[in-house]
Amino acid sequence: MNDLLSSPTVLLSAIGLAFVTSLVALFYFLRNRRNNFATPLERATFGTLHTVALAAPSLREGLSQSSASFALPYLRQLLDTCALTMTTTAATRWAGTAPPTSTSPTCARWPSR
Repeated sequence: MNDLLSSPTVLLSAIGLAFVTSLVALFYFLRNRRNNFATPLERATFGTLHTVALAAPSLREGLSQSSASFALPYLRQLLDTCALTMTTTAATRWAGTAPPTSTSPTCARWPSR
C-alpha cells in the first residue's frame, strides 16, 4: 500500500484532478459573475456614453433634417429635458412634448416621455 501512494502515477493523477477541479471552479465563477458597476458614478458614466454613442452616428455626417430627427430623442434623454430643438440655416427639427411656441422657461406643464 505504501508503494501505491508513492508511485508517480498516483501523484500525477492527484495533481491532474486538482487542476481540473480548479478549472471547473474558475469556469463557474466567471460564468456566474455579473458585470456590475462598482459605483453609481460608473453607472451614470456608462449610461451617458451609451446615449451619446447612439446619437453620434447620425451626427457624424453633419446636421441635416434626417440626422437631427434621429439624434434628437437620444439627446433629449441625455439632457433630461421635455423638449429640444436643433437648428441650422437649412434645417430645423423639434422633439418633445412642449409646443415649439412655448415661452415658458420650464416644461412643468408637459409630462416628459
